[in-house]
Amino acid sequence: MLLVLSLGSIVALLRTDGHRPERGGRWRPQAPTVPRGIRLRFSIAAMSVALAYCVGAIFMSLGAQMITEFTQSANTALTGVLLGCSAAAIGITALFLGWCIVGGIAYFFAFTGGLGLINQASAARHRGATLSLL
Repeated sequence: MLLVLSLGSIVALLRTDGHRPERGGRWRPQAPTVPRGIRLRFSIAAMSVALAYCVGAIFMSLGAQMITEFTQSANTALTGVLLGCSAAAIGITALFLGWCIVGGIAYFFAFTGGLGLINQASAARHRGATLSLL
């Protein structure tokens, strides 16, 4: 599924006009850097993105841990199937719906807020390197 989504994203990117720099010349990779004027904002953005990843990791691992304990099985395929069924049941019965909504909204704001902060604070010539470091 991840491969299909990745390929779809690549196709969509290739079909867009995009915003390419006006300058000519050959592209060279840059080392990830944080310009001096935005280091505080970069730190805030990095903590925001890290928080979003931590919430997602806790939420995803919690289900697998619960299933492993309930089944008392080390079979990862069984755990994966049951985790998928559990996710479907949660979606259908709205179990933990409040947490999913609040966590999803928090994830969205933390992640996009961090990226937006860096995009605003970085000069265009440093933006790619700064986002790569984030």
